[in-house]
This record gives sequence, structure tokens and C-alpha cells, in this order.
Amino acid sequence: MGGMGPEATADLMQRIIRLTSAKCDQDHIRCFIDNNPKVPNRYKAIVEGSIESAGPHVVAMAKQLESWGSDFLAMPCNSAHYYLLEIQAAVKIPVLDMMSIALDSVSRHFEKQRLEGQQSEKQSPRLVGLLGTPVLRFARLYEEKAWARGLEIIYPVEADGQKIFDLINAVKAGENSCSRKEEEMSKTLWQVALNMADQGVEAVVLACTELGLIPLEAPLRYTLGTSLRDTMETSETSLRNSLLLSRLPVFDAAEELAREIVRFAKSDD
Repeated sequence: MGGMGPEATADLMQRIIRLTSAKCDQDHIRCFIDNNPKVPNRYKAIVEGSIESAGPHVVAMAKQLESWGSDFLAMPCNSAHYYLLEIQAAVKIPVLDMMSIALDSVSRHFEKQRLEGQQSEKQSPRLVGLLGTPVLRFARLYEEKAWARGLEIIYPVEADGQKIFDLINAVKAGENSCSRKEEEMSKTLWQVALNMADQGVEAVVLACTELGLIPLEAPLRYTLGTSLRDTMETSETSLRNSLLLSRLPVFDAAEELAREIVRFAKSDD
């Protein structure tokens, strides 16, 4: 169930292909994609209440995909999970819950750290930073699921939250296609993550599929503007920033959804 937005939908397909162990075409997963960018804007519909609900549109998409023979459904849009229960009630096939999938990955990470003795025992809840649209905070989409896993959701401060929303809208507008602009966007994203480390979070979830389109391969270069060696030779602040970033796990909800799609599909093979 795609189109929210279109580039994020295409990106999910690429992730599924990359994560599938295949030696020939026939080893890949057959996918039906309804790339429907005409679904009403989720922020305007849910937070502002200024336009029609997107609910009937995503439900119609789910029913159509079910009628095409889909075995299960996935929707690469965190904000649209506001309508998850409506969708699940409208079809007879499973609908993957992107939010639960992402939080499960965070929980497994913390449990692995505990078992490997990488950290001392710590009481729940563990603090998890959430980066996404204002819909998530307004509707508290992640909170209940997080508490059930011993996690507590922390949001960026207001100014940083607006920066993240601006990044999301910039990706939707195609601004990330310019390499110079893309580096600026990556720097902003990592700076917000760094600020969240100062808020005490132990992990960050990229809870918007547009954020997953911003490259994060070289956070030190983008954030500090230097190489690692240069960073260590500059200042105590830069070194502290680099250490914070290197220790802060970032979970991309789109990547976790793609992994679960592949696992779910292959479990029936």
C-alpha cells in the first residue's frame, strides 16, 4: 500500500530486493503495489482536520490488493498507521504493523546488549527517540506499543521537531536529489539525533519513510565536517559528538519493515 510518498514506496521495493536471498528471478518475492499518491495528506487530515479522512482511501487500497490475491499487506507510511485498525478490520489477510516491527527491533537490540554484558542492568523503561511527522505525537501512535516492550518514547524539542518535518517535506518535494542539498539534510538529521542523545535517549527510530531516503553512511563527515582523524585532533566537543553518534543506534522503520516482509513471505515458501 504505497504512494505515501511515491519515492519511499519505490525505496521499500529496492530494500525488499536487496534483502531477499536470490540466485535467479524466481527466488524473488512477487509483490503487488498500489502506488497511490492521491491519498489525502495525513497531517492535514489527522492533526489539522482540514481535509477529508485518508481512512476510506487506504481501506479501499487494502481491499483492492486483497482481491488481487495478496497473502498479506504492508504500508510504508508511519502516519497512515493511524488507520491500521480500520484496515485490519476491512480485510481477511494479515496487515503488517510497521510500528511494532520497528520497536521489536529496538527491544532485541537492548536485550542483546544485556546478554552480552555490554551494559549494566537497567530498569525499564528504556528511552527511545522518535523522529517523524507531528501525526505520531498528536495521535500517540507509538506510545502504547512502546510501553508494552519496556520502552518510553521521547520526542525532539519543538525546534528540532520542526526541522524533521521540514526534512520530510523536502524529500517529498524531491530536494534530496541534489547532492549538496542531500548533505545538508543529512547533517540536519544527525544533529537532531545528537541533540536527542543529550535528552538521554539510548536509540533513535526513523519513523517516517522519507527520512530513510536521507543517506546516513557518514554521520561524522556530515555532522562535523571533518574526517575521524581530524575530529579527534580538533576539540573536546567534536570528540564528544563523534562518540555520542557512534554509540547511538538508529533504527530505520522502513528497513525493519522490508526485513519483515521478506521474512513473512519466505516463511510460506
